Amino acid sequence: MSELGFEQNHAVQTMLSVSFVYVPLSGSPRLAFHYPEPISETKSDGAMSDGSGGSLGDSSRVHSLPRAFFADFLCAKLQLCDAVMDITIDRLRFIGYPLLLPSSIPHSKPERTVQHDIKSFNVVFTVNRSELLKNRGPLHMPTACSRASKVIGIALRYEEMRCGYLSEQVAMLRTGSYSHKQSSSSHCNLSMVLTETFESLRSSLITRVFVNGWLEVSLPPPYEPIEPSDREPIRPYQTMLPIDSDISKLEALLPRGASQVVRTLLREANPCKSFQDLEVEIDIPLETLLMAAGTLVEWHLGMISETISKHKVYVVSPTADIAVGSPLYFEFEKFSGNIRDR
Repeated sequence: MSELGFEQNHAVQTMLSVSFVYVPLSGSPRLAFHYPEPISETKSDGAMSDGSGGSLGDSSRVHSLPRAFFADFLCAKLQLCDAVMDITIDRLRFIGYPLLLPSSIPHSKPERTVQHDIKSFNVVFTVNRSELLKNRGPLHMPTACSRASKVIGIALRYEEMRCGYLSEQVAMLRTGSYSHKQSSSSHCNLSMVLTETFESLRSSLITRVFVNGWLEVSLPPPYEPIEPSDREPIRPYQTMLPIDSDISKLEALLPRGASQVVRTLLREANPCKSFQDLEVEIDIPLETLLMAAGTLVEWHLGMISETISKHKVYVVSPTADIAVGSPLYFEFEKFSGNIRDR
């Protein structure tokens, strides 16, 4: 099983929740949103489940912190804002990136004269530290959470300074529901953004959401960026393999400005056909194909490989069902007809 596949399979039990906390211009820190389970308003000993329907034992609960304390310790002091926040309490790890609005930063001026009701805020992800320590949890989950918190936070701050979006959304949440109930998320863009981010990170470590309906936030898998100088040159006799067999899913992750060549290569890539073969088949110059392949590799949507042939030896995944009569068996029978002798 690939490293990415291993991480995705264990992310569900490792990533527990997402919360939105903020500090108003006047008053104490507040919790505006929490998914997947709401936090009790008054009970200080009310434990929350992890959404899996399990018991409220130590291994399955999110935490038993009262709302006021939870919001207070996740809203960082002014000096600690604009940096990664990583707090561990017992078996839980809280990861966020608290941000100040420009009007709250000393010696700074607001970009526009918009009425703000928020001083600072933080998008916080809660992960199960026990899973990470057991080496069963996804190794890149903390990185994915901190990146998502930062990038989404920056987008929220931009929209707040542009049109007061965040103040409006928080007011909507406070007059409605604190949780993920459909009555709230159906008309509150902020709750929808946070919910979709949580679910997509937990299932694939990849997310793509639109803040305020137009500002795109897209995060590829959280691996170290591939520097052009560190990448092996792509050869004409090689080919590109998409990282997922669901091409429509990968196409949805492409930036809006992705070229048609990149999209075509993603759809037409075949492990039995080299870039030279594709050049003839889809009528795109070889140099352009190689550049498009490099782009997909940098976006972590594809990987360069040798073409499959009958003279090479391959190892079958131990989890693959290759019994005679299985769907994978019949699929490979169709596929094997295209394998060349070379």
